[in-house]
Amino acid sequence: MTGQLEIRALKDRILSQGLKGVSLKTNFAELCETISAPLEIYRMSIGMPTLHPLVEAQSIRWTRNEGIDMIHSEHGYSEQNDWMRSPISYMFENELQQLRYRLDQPGDWQQFPLLNELAQAGCSEYYAIVISFNDRFYTSNDDSDGMLTSWATDRTGGFSRSFFEFVNEIQPALGIVCKLAGKENTAVNIVEAYLGKDAGNRVLKGQIERG
Repeated sequence: MTGQLEIRALKDRILSQGLKGVSLKTNFAELCETISAPLEIYRMSIGMPTLHPLVEAQSIRWTRNEGIDMIHSEHGYSEQNDWMRSPISYMFENELQQLRYRLDQPGDWQQFPLLNELAQAGCSEYYAIVISFNDRFYTSNDDSDGMLTSWATDRTGGFSRSFFEFVNEIQPALGIVCKLAGKENTAVNIVEAYLGKDAGNRVLKGQIERG
């Protein structure tokens, strides 16, 4: 599973699916289902900003027992108490590119309700990483752009060495398809807002000429 050929095949599939227009939700769900058992992953998520009049950010979350779920956060979510008490908010506030906690041992992670829930579910370690799409650190409250992935395992002793090898290899491919999906969503949102859904869809399909 974690050999170079297998990881390369996963990366190629992720990129191929993205180029074919397969939704990010479907693409991510297939990845999660493929790697969850070999790497003993309990929970995975991807989050990124979006340009939309109602929605400020979106995330895709997969858990072993519940499968895939898409979450849309309205404008102003970063001021809500649940967000302020999250490990992701803590990362942005302190400009941390990575965050790693052992959940089977006492520690600072106990300040975060989400990590307490994961610990109660039997998870032993949590890991999150920020990827910027430009030369600035990606945060949730400026015009920078990027994505964040988080992972949780219930493997005894925490994540394996193979897991970190996998994440280091797969992150660039995930970043590319997330950036592509984000740009496509932005284009759709803008043309629908200014032209309407029908005219906007026709424009995006190439029906645009002067006059």
